[in-house]
Amino acid sequence: MFEKMHKIEQVIFDILAVFLVLFYSYSAVFEPAATQYHRGIYIIVTYVLVFMLYRSKSLWGRIIDYLLLILSVISIGYWIYNFEAINYRAGAETELDQWIAMIGVLIGVELARRVVGTVFVVVGAIMLLYGVYGEYAPEIISHAGDTFPELCTSIFYKSDGVFGIMANVLATYILLFVIFGAFLEKSGAQRFFIDFPLAAVGHKIGGPGKVAVVASGLFGSISGSAIANTVSTGAFTIPMMKKAGFKPHIAGAVEPAASIGGMFMPPIMGAGGFIMAELTGLPYSQIMLVAIFPALMYFFSVFMMVHYEAKKNNIVGEKTEVGALEILRKEWFYILPLVIITILMLMGYSPGYSAILGIV
Repeated sequence: MFEKMHKIEQVIFDILAVFLVLFYSYSAVFEPAATQYHRGIYIIVTYVLVFMLYRSKSLWGRIIDYLLLILSVISIGYWIYNFEAINYRAGAETELDQWIAMIGVLIGVELARRVVGTVFVVVGAIMLLYGVYGEYAPEIISHAGDTFPELCTSIFYKSDGVFGIMANVLATYILLFVIFGAFLEKSGAQRFFIDFPLAAVGHKIGGPGKVAVVASGLFGSISGSAIANTVSTGAFTIPMMKKAGFKPHIAGAVEPAASIGGMFMPPIMGAGGFIMAELTGLPYSQIMLVAIFPALMYFFSVFMMVHYEAKKNNIVGEKTEVGALEILRKEWFYILPLVIITILMLMGYSPGYSAILGIV
């Protein structure tokens, strides 16, 4: 994708990506932008980056890409520029408001198709049809229905739509924590999160499987993503489990089962924790504290399942040359950023501010 861009496209892509990072870093540390700019800039830049990254192969396809890119900039720019006026006339939108909303919603569906796949488009189309023709649905799920323009207006402009809570969570929290996790991973922390559990439990009964569980817990605490967790640690732990004697389907199941825990392992719990904080109005630090015990219990249960599966098949790992304490003594500083952001959030600082200081 990215490597297939023309040179000028790569330059534009890099500039926009860097701008996104700098803008929201500044907002987190110094002064947050007004609502329409805070959410609108994130969405408009993201739309442009996606159209540049998930590009068509043919010439006509590229022309359509740029046409959709321009339409997305116009539709989101319209919302940013007319933010106060649109809110003022809520429920009495003009015909232009409705056309812009329809364009914005359809472009959003197309973006999702490029990133997620056709299944999302099918589900989205069914939901849109249900919104319009709900009166013809079975009685238990039927509703009065709405016109397509009015439905798109609700999806595009209302507080629970495109520019709603999810956009705010992504722009305020997720973006900065993704950057934090990327910095930590590129600095070598990923290697530490594998080497340390390998030395600590790798030589015990079911050692390689237990390494997968502990490594997934540690890596999940900085990624907050089950997929990223599985890809990062699984490339190392799954072959190691198979080599030790775990059946292929068991090895393939242990890693994703453990990696799923990364979505609710503090301090970074993916989008779920931030959405909970946004919906409930509770500080993220409180959500984080409440999540610690369930997360530990989840990983403990997976750990014990691995233990008894290995005991049943007499699977034992191998002792490493370097001990866990020795690794911890030499590479303890990889844990420091996690400790810093946890302490800062418990002290009452915002998650975004804590993430930026953790990077520094």
